[in-house]
Amino acid sequence: MHKTSWEKDNGHSVDFIQITHLEVVLGTQMKFTSQGGGAKTCPHKDFLNGKFHQDIKKTHGDKILYEVILAVKNAHKNPLFQEQDKQTKIRHDFIYSIPYDSNLKNLRKNHNTVNGSENYCNAGTYKTVLKSNRSTLYTELNNNYIVDESNNKNKIILPGLCESVVCHDDYFFVVCNSNFFVFNQVGEWEYTTPAY
Repeated sequence: MHKTSWEKDNGHSVDFIQITHLEVVLGTQMKFTSQGGGAKTCPHKDFLNGKFHQDIKKTHGDKILYEVILAVKNAHKNPLFQEQDKQTKIRHDFIYSIPYDSNLKNLRKNHNTVNGSENYCNAGTYKTVLKSNRSTLYTELNNNYIVDESNNKNKIILPGLCESVVCHDDYFFVVCNSNFFVFNQVGEWEYTTPAY
């Protein structure tokens, strides 16, 4: 299996290249200042058509450029990327399976769904309670669960504090540590972003 990341330490900064299952990421991370640096991305296809080649030559040299090109050409064989592609397809299919609901545009008129952070801590310090038609979501620090219509307490796992949450048709849409989750009324993940 080919490498998928490279770094070059320049003393005050680190130039890095990373291949994901979708993109090539090229950037710089500052080491001793509050400035974080920056990064840019492009799809595999654009990279193989020449995008970023001159940048990589300049920062890492011809040898690393050749390694990155070879790794991108073979990215489809990487088992981790294959699994990520599979999970992306599952999420994609789920999103596109949701029938269009013209009532969704009316949600913007409801103050509880205009900005999900309005619900954050609505029941006290670090505690959020949000009711849908048939279930109720409770979050408080690491104690997160959904109580369904049969009064079953279904534990849900979140990677930190629930920052923002809205509900629609017994689905809870939750933002937590820059990740996005959709839970059904019994606490099962229907969707989660690739970051988690």
